[in-house]
Amino acid sequence: MRSFFFAFLFLGGFLSFALSGAEFKPVEEKFQGEIVRIGTGECREVGSKCLDEVFLVVKMEDGQEMVWHIGPKTVVSEMIRALTVGQRITGLVFKTMNLAPGHYLVRQIITKDQDIEFRNHDLQPFWAL
Repeated sequence: MRSFFFAFLFLGGFLSFALSGAEFKPVEEKFQGEIVRIGTGECREVGSKCLDEVFLVVKMEDGQEMVWHIGPKTVVSEMIRALTVGQRITGLVFKTMNLAPGHYLVRQIITKDQDIEFRNHDLQPFWAL
């Protein structure tokens, strides 16, 4: 009977959390680095169903490499046309619970000549609005 009571308390706490509207809120971070690769293809780290996604491998000043996931190639390829390997960029990026370490989703990329927004301030991609 006692274990039933504790299970009931646990389940009740879980349900109240789940029904309260509490959710994971990604935190936007700002990083600067150099593009070492511009790639396309399926990326399982994002957890999306996009088979042809655009991503950047960006090297930070400390030598660490990060993968910045931008979006579907059909939507964003024209927007990133001016980006080149070796170019220094600033990224406003965020993580979700699904992403592997070192992987981020991009909200905005800032270069010397360009400011490219892929998602709004609520982190929703413009192509999904």
